[in-house]
Amino acid sequence: MNNASRSRVVVWLDPNTPQEDALPALAGLGAAAEVLGLFVEDSDLLDLSRLSVAREITYEGKPARKMEQSRTEQQFRAHGARMRNVFEAAARKLSARHSFRVTRGVLRTELQKVSADCDTLVLTHSRREFGPRLTIRMQLGDLLACGPRTLVIVQERWQTGRRIAVLFDGSPTSEHALRAGAAIAQSENAPLTVWLPESGDAGLEEKLPGILGGSTGRFVRRVALQDIDALVRATDEENVRVLVLPTTEPAGTRQIVTELLDRANCSIIIVR
Repeated sequence: MNNASRSRVVVWLDPNTPQEDALPALAGLGAAAEVLGLFVEDSDLLDLSRLSVAREITYEGKPARKMEQSRTEQQFRAHGARMRNVFEAAARKLSARHSFRVTRGVLRTELQKVSADCDTLVLTHSRREFGPRLTIRMQLGDLLACGPRTLVIVQERWQTGRRIAVLFDGSPTSEHALRAGAAIAQSENAPLTVWLPESGDAGLEEKLPGILGGSTGRFVRRVALQDIDALVRATDEENVRVLVLPTTEPAGTRQIVTELLDRANCSIIIVR
């Protein structure tokens, strides 16, 4: 990724996901002019805490207890302070300007607002936590349809895996994805693999030197790009750290990304 295409990066800080593992992704993404850490106080949750019938339900077998507005406000403050400390500790290692913002509102609305004003949005997915998994699935359609140019979904630890893989089908969007993947591979000092359509144009591979430069080291593989089983198998066989996908149309991309989040052991970057 070059500075022109991603001058402003926003990291959505969800306290229910392992941010300490995800924030190293900022260094792997390369240089940025500005990085913003965003913590959203969910107004829907606050409204719910005002209802006398609302109960907190846990998955540890503890009995449900009544939700209280004062306790919800206290949790917001505690989570916000912790997220600020975690974010600033990671951001100080970067060369970019950085800031932290707390906002209150409907999560979907707040993410749409910040997406309109940034080039890259970073968020974290965790299979171990039901809440964050559900939240990302609820927001994914909107973010793919009208979100920033680049959406980064960090799956647990950013540095799990070895290779950077890119899906390239010859479209302009896949060219952007290819350049982004090559930049990440260089930044992470990781090998680059380019996945071409299994039954695609034989001339696609010939286009790679013109896009990446003749000296760029890479491995090329033919994959059935619309076959989820084939994609998951390829990520496992090549020990993929990050998979970079070009957006085709939001509904189809959403289905593919959702399946990959459930089954593939790698972070995912979607380029529009």
